[in-house]
Amino acid sequence: NHMQIFSKLKYSNSLATLLCLLLMSLTGNQALAAPVYTFSGTPTSMEGPWTFEQRFTVGTQGFVIDALGFWDYQGNGLEASHLVGIFDASGTLLRSTTIGAGTGNSLQDGFRWQSIAQLTVDAGTTILLVAQQAGDYHNMTDGMVLDSRIASEGSGYVGGITFDPNAIPEFTNNHIWAANFNIAEVAAVPEPASLALLSLGLFGLGFSRRKKA
Repeated sequence: NHMQIFSKLKYSNSLATLLCLLLMSLTGNQALAAPVYTFSGTPTSMEGPWTFEQRFTVGTQGFVIDALGFWDYQGNGLEASHLVGIFDASGTLLRSTTIGAGTGNSLQDGFRWQSIAQLTVDAGTTILLVAQQAGDYHNMTDGMVLDSRIASEGSGYVGGITFDPNAIPEFTNNHIWAANFNIAEVAAVPEPASLALLSLGLFGLGFSRRKKA
């Protein structure tokens, strides 16, 4: 009858409203995909090979890294392939990739990018970004805009090719080098209170429906 149809429609609309509210609460906390820093200064040329390291401390909110980048001066392609990796504070390699010569890798904000398996870094942790340079320009501090979710702890370099952050002795507080990483766009994990509210709402709707039946 008409009352049963109206009751079903009311139940469906209530359920849809609850789901929409939950989705709004989740998407409101999404982190936008972005390189950890952008750069608009004048790049510098150094005779290679070199190995560069940058140290970062994650702020109060952890995030997911999904790509590594290498600076492409003038955006006309890299002269050589470059190995880039992320290490933890103890020097353990967490992720790495090779960004190939030429223009095969996508270009964004002056960097050539290569996707990696997603890496979750926790709040308050230190990560090391290491890159091998065998040609190509590197960048400096002028015009650097750092993502607010992370703090720079300085940088270092060593002549020659290595992939060991513990072998990079020359350290400064205010230089950036050739590598970058990308913070992925990842939906926030539902807060316990939000999940509890949704569960109670769905339970209440189900109980009300059974009672009317």
